[in-house]
Amino acid sequence: LAALHLVPEATEDILKALEVDSISGLAQLLGDDSEPVQELRRLMELLEGYGLSEWVKFDASVVRGLAYYTGIVFEGFDREGNLRAICGGGRYNR
Repeated sequence: LAALHLVPEATEDILKALEVDSISGLAQLLGDDSEPVQELRRLMELLEGYGLSEWVKFDASVVRGLAYYTGIVFEGFDREGNLRAICGGGRYNR
C-alpha cells in the first residue's frame, strides 16, 4: 500500500476492513447506512430466503478482478474445504 502513496490513515482503514469477519463488524467500520453494508445485508436476506445462508461465510479479504468487478464478489469451495476456490464471480455492471 505504501507504493500507492496513500496517506497512513487510508492504509490503516484498508487493513482494518480486511480484518473484519462479519457484516456487523463492517457496519461498525463504515456505518449502518453505508451502501456496501446495505448491499451485503440484502444479499444475505436473499440467500436466507433461498435456504442457502448456512453455506455462506462473509470474508472481507476476498478480492477478485479489481479492474473488472464493481461490487460484491464471491468464491465457491468444495464441501470439505480441501481445494482452492472452484468458482467465483461478482457484480460488474456499475
